[in-house]
Amino acid sequence: MLMFRLVYKKNILTSPKVKIKNIKNIKFHKNSNLIVGLSNVNHVNNNSICYINNRGEMHVSGNVFIAKSVRVAIADSSKIILNDCYIGPETDLISYSGISIGKGSMVSWRVQFLDEDFHLVSYNDKKPKDGKITIGENSLIGNNVAINKGCIIADGCVVASHSVVNGVFLEKNCLIAGVPARVIKRNISWQH
Repeated sequence: MLMFRLVYKKNILTSPKVKIKNIKNIKFHKNSNLIVGLSNVNHVNNNSICYINNRGEMHVSGNVFIAKSVRVAIADSSKIILNDCYIGPETDLISYSGISIGKGSMVSWRVQFLDEDFHLVSYNDKKPKDGKITIGENSLIGNNVAINKGCIIADGCVVASHSVVNGVFLEKNCLIAGVPARVIKRNISWQH
């Protein structure tokens, strides 16, 4: 039997295997809910802990579902915006600049969002790119994908499993795949 709990009179519903630090930094838009530690994820150990360390800000809009064993680390200067989306199990969201996931988007399991290099690497007088990551509305991110700093993925895109995304993809409704990722099909659609 799965037990859920309401957290600190906020619109947060969690399983007992969820730890949230700095819950006061979670901001809710009107009629929004954060549901953490979903049941019935068959390939994830039921004893897995979901951990949210929110030193920055997390903004929740609509119904946001975060599955078991997800790790979220938000630095002091960062903001994560989640808009009516699903984050699959064993996913890492590590943010020092900012991550935004658009309305209706779905993230599969073991996806890594990382908006920071942690080491400054310079060459030929090139400045490092901005670290913010933006996922458009109604996009699907396949399992085991790495989404790196500065990535922008437009609305309606699908990122294939095991891709490494380093670039900016402004064209809507594309299939993005590969290492490094590139557009391989256009005018696609997908359904929940």
